[in-house]
Amino acid sequence: MAMATPAISLRLPSGLPLDTVRAQSEDFADAIAFLNGSGGYGADIPAARKLHPGLTSFETWLATAGGARISALLDRHSS
Repeated sequence: MAMATPAISLRLPSGLPLDTVRAQSEDFADAIAFLNGSGGYGADIPAARKLHPGLTSFETWLATAGGARISALLDRHSS
């Protein structure tokens, strides 16, 4: 999530204990445990780009539309 921090003008915590996350969301904690334990999904990005030439990177998505969408979502949930 470090890449998202500049795009959404918010300092996000890192290194939260999994039990702290689990207290808020069992599903989110399970997803984090999976990603941390397996190293992620192992997508073949070059092959995906051949199939979908318009595929953007996470950084590009954040800079173009994603950062604003995340900020709007966080703003809705913080009030």
